Amino acid sequence: MSDFEDRASAAGRGLRGLDMTNNIDPGVPKRRLQRRRRAVAAASAVVVVVGVGIGVAVTRDGDTVHVLTRPSTTDIAGPTTTVLLNSTSTPMPSTTAPSTTTPIAVTVPRALVTVRGGRQVILLDGADETDVFTEDGVEQAYHLAAGQIVVTQQGVNVVIARPRTFGLPQTLPDMQLMDVGVYHGHNVVLTVDLHNDVLHNNWRWISLFDLSTWKLTRTKLSIAPGTTLDHVSIAGDLFVMSGVSDEGGPFVLYRHIDNSFDTTLPNPVAGNLAAGPIANAVISPDGTRLAYLENARDLVVTDVKSGTLLTRVRISDETYFPGDAVDFDGRWAVVTRGDARAVPAGTPGPPAVLVDTTAAHPAAIDIMAATGPTTLDRV
Repeated sequence: MSDFEDRASAAGRGLRGLDMTNNIDPGVPKRRLQRRRRAVAAASAVVVVVGVGIGVAVTRDGDTVHVLTRPSTTDIAGPTTTVLLNSTSTPMPSTTAPSTTTPIAVTVPRALVTVRGGRQVILLDGADETDVFTEDGVEQAYHLAAGQIVVTQQGVNVVIARPRTFGLPQTLPDMQLMDVGVYHGHNVVLTVDLHNDVLHNNWRWISLFDLSTWKLTRTKLSIAPGTTLDHVSIAGDLFVMSGVSDEGGPFVLYRHIDNSFDTTLPNPVAGNLAAGPIANAVISPDGTRLAYLENARDLVVTDVKSGTLLTRVRISDETYFPGDAVDFDGRWAVVTRGDARAVPAGTPGPPAVLVDTTAAHPAAIDIMAATGPTTLDRV
């Protein structure tokens, strides 16, 4: 048996008795052969693989689609890295443990930044991995132009590491990192106070750190006690804040830096009784699209002005691997997933999921090298 057939057989649906010329091995019972053909046909109907080499076999194991490739002798797709391609057409039952999938080699179409082992910030670009920052206690990271690295450290400090030629990193103490974006033409870091302001009704304030002027500005945007803020993003002069409050539950707010609310835009939460719990809302840099997680399971993209649903992709089984965070640039979305399994400390978490939300048939791609908090590279 060839290496290609060995790999297919190991996935649970061998190719013995079925070749590319439709010749039938008389040693294989007819019913068994028909079952294998139906399995291949069913799986291939829901998966499209582009640029993965010569020879593709698609098999199905329960609710997981396996895509196996015969390596090509010529690299026609450029640099590759190992990812998993999962079917999102049929949700995984939440009563069973997640199935494993077979890794395939495809080109990662979008550079990512991931935190590994709670201390390394790794840039993933094609087949290349670059360690761009190392420090104990790193929990989240962004990589910007000019080599700037923005990280949150041990949940209490935001650290901006400039290129080595510019000196030591800048630390913003007692702040939580929300996002990075562009405000009035400058790259800015969005933060929220870690502690309540006892002089102002115990509110916590949103601040902007300008990476051009190296100045921190406190805005008039704030959150009240009893409110958990999971994300703040920016597009032009519009800020999007999402989270959950003790009184009202999940929320998504459109606000301006003067603390005024934009009530002209349809809200994905208000009045949407059919929607499940919504979290981690992120607006695209051009202000036209909004991406968020629903039920910690689906990635949803809507049009900001009309509220029209544009994309919905199943990215996780919320019981075991709930969606934790989203980064979004208007086309690509990367979702960091949590791990609710009872596993030993130090066990790598589930891989982050990358989705081209503008594709004709958006699908989730598991990035196997990204098992920690992951964001889109801003360079």
